Amino acid sequence: MKQFLYKVPNGKLLKVKIDIDDNKIKKIQILGDFFLYPEEAINKLEEELIGVKKDGVLDVIERVIKNEKITLLGFNIEDLNNLIKKGFD
Repeated sequence: MKQFLYKVPNGKLLKVKIDIDDNKIKKIQILGDFFLYPEEAINKLEEELIGVKKDGVLDVIERVIKNEKITLLGFNIEDLNNLIKKGFD
């Protein structure tokens, strides 16, 4: 798995471990010292990102956060989107 780190300005460390195959996310782990509520929603987000192509990442993140009523603390949707997209480069 490739690993990418991002220190959010005035925020937390965000880390993504990702495997890309055939231009789709095969495996992904979202880690770091951030906070996300409810905590178990991170698993749902990771599951929903499996099979997604680069241009669909933001849509999936936004949909899951809205549907699961997730609160992000220490990073935002764009931070996560940009970090995940590095895995495709």
